[in-house]
Amino acid sequence: MSEKEEEEMMGEFPAIAITPVSFPATIEQWLGADFPDFLPSPVYLPESLSYRSNRVVIALVENLGLFELTFFRPQFLIKSFEILFMVDAERPFTMPLSQEIITGSREPTTFNLFTDLRRKERSSLLIGRDWFVRVFTGESESIAVNDDLQAFTEAHENINDFALSFVIFSDFEDLYATSGRPPLDISREVVNRSSSWVSLLWEKSLAGTIFLVIGSLGKSGLDYGLMGRLAEWKESSIPIALVAQKPRPE
Repeated sequence: MSEKEEEEMMGEFPAIAITPVSFPATIEQWLGADFPDFLPSPVYLPESLSYRSNRVVIALVENLGLFELTFFRPQFLIKSFEILFMVDAERPFTMPLSQEIITGSREPTTFNLFTDLRRKERSSLLIGRDWFVRVFTGESESIAVNDDLQAFTEAHENINDFALSFVIFSDFEDLYATSGRPPLDISREVVNRSSSWVSLLWEKSLAGTIFLVIGSLGKSGLDYGLMGRLAEWKESSIPIALVAQKPRPE
């Protein structure tokens, strides 16, 4: 990414560095829960951008890195979200990144964000493919789905029923394997579609709900087959996260 393009994107959001292992304490803090001392500290936010709510919705979108956010500029995410987290991840792909986000650790651990919240009487729901749900559910409610449309439908139906709702959109590589289309075209479709779905979740959610959209670099970093400047830009991409809170009536 060129310095000019990065500066333009940074000008639209306060950009804050975060490590994936900081997410569990951050999310618990947003929900007003005491987080365990052994967790890495929550990310520091300026007082004007601090968040508290009874509900947090997380959407994890595969293949939504800084490259895709800047190149495709998904309308709702660019227009409505307030903070851009630059995720400093040694392992930027879906499963290891999710492990750090949900367990707060790069190493195997017994801590699970969903389980910890349940023990603090805060309900949670995890929606995703079976290969994801089996690994990360803990003591959460969970719904295994076959594709992203079903994931969105279940998330939309349950959007206001849990303290923490977590949905993963992971169609990208299946679409690439079956469609024969260029990866960049599929990525554009998935990113813009996911942005539209998040906008519909936002519309149905209760006032005060915090939304966190996290982008991984996919399951394994599929080569987009780009050339020149675009290839360099994609190569330098990193995971991102966007956060906003639905306004409460004044």
